[in-house]
Amino acid sequence: MSTPISDHDNTAPLADGSLNLEYLRKAARRLLKAVRAEEPDAIRRAVTVHPACPPEGAQLADALLVIARENGFSSWPKLRHYVSRQTFLRQQIAAGSVRQPDTAETVHLRCGSDIRQALQTAGFRGRFVEFSDPFCHGPVSAGADLPLLRRAYLQGAYGLDPADAAARVARSYSDLTAVLAGEGGPVVLWFEHDAYDQLILAYLLWRLSMAPPRRIMELVCVDAVPGVGQFVGLGQLNPESLLMLWEARRRPVLAQDIAAGAAVWQAYASGNVMELMRLAADGLAALPPMAGAVARHVQELPSVLSGLSLTQHLTLTLLADAGPEGMTAAGLFRRLLRQVEPLPWLGDMMYWRELADLLAADPSVMICPDGAARWPERRLFLTPAGAEVLAGRMDYMAITAARRWFGPLVIGPGYDGPRWDPQARRVVPGLQG
Repeated sequence: MSTPISDHDNTAPLADGSLNLEYLRKAARRLLKAVRAEEPDAIRRAVTVHPACPPEGAQLADALLVIARENGFSSWPKLRHYVSRQTFLRQQIAAGSVRQPDTAETVHLRCGSDIRQALQTAGFRGRFVEFSDPFCHGPVSAGADLPLLRRAYLQGAYGLDPADAAARVARSYSDLTAVLAGEGGPVVLWFEHDAYDQLILAYLLWRLSMAPPRRIMELVCVDAVPGVGQFVGLGQLNPESLLMLWEARRRPVLAQDIAAGAAVWQAYASGNVMELMRLAADGLAALPPMAGAVARHVQELPSVLSGLSLTQHLTLTLLADAGPEGMTAAGLFRRLLRQVEPLPWLGDMMYWRELADLLAADPSVMICPDGAARWPERRLFLTPAGAEVLAGRMDYMAITAARRWFGPLVIGPGYDGPRWDPQARRVVPGLQG
């Protein structure tokens, strides 16, 4: 995740994309030994990615193929080639002899600052521009009032100083306008697959549809990276992995990309949930990661079963599993991110906002006795009312006093808009359509 709405990291380091060929060979030999010993877990693991693997007569080549496919490659030679290139780049970076991949006129546009240093380390010399506005939180519009709308929300939701919030939003939108309307070298958009990134990408593409650029636009948009079993975001990757994405995954921004992103933004910014869901269901062939992000974000609508968003449901479920000991906010965030969230999209400060909203219910669905502590240290406990909501015997929308947004839709007391049906996997129109 690239969200800047974050001041604290409560997670252990994620895999950075590094692959070690000798370690992988040893892993293949261990797997082969376990398969030949007919260990159920090993056999299940092997046949999942290599159905033709014969447990009785498995060879080292079979185990190597399993390891390769588990790491995102179709064959062991392709994995070996990838690791060789990665090792070469790592050595060049360490020696300071890597060939400069871009030019000083290149602009690297990212919805966060998480890869700025890694790009510099990898030898990139182009200008880095950050445009970070969490459209997945708070109200949006397709009008000229968007910056003012966002400034007011960010100031109130995250407790930002008014002057700082005004300066931050003004600078962010001004820098973006200068990049999109300017001339010069190519602009490279670096994005990953979560709702935070993809809604910002949709906005950028909508802007390009309104005023075609006068410079080359390129895109690096990924939802998986070889060797990274749990890919959360570009910020977790080492410099050589970013270089390899530059070499293998960078492509021109095409007319169909712009059209797809513009359609998503127009539907989201107008509150047309049914159209948004239709776009996601069609797969957005030009931008598959955007389809996945939209499909996940639609689940932030209140559930027809409980009135909870998916994030709220997962949070209360984790608290229910924790029992009478409860769980700290940091522990909740870590488990949400690593264990139960299908497509992580929240930064920690954004998650504290989610928890604050959950606390604003009467009767309470969870309690926080140590509310004066910093958010990461606060311990939370599920209440009987929270258990009733989780079980679907009480509608959270009937007891919450908090307001949140899905695009321009206000989700709070009296909400009668679209809801998400988790069993049918579809949106149910409300009185607002």
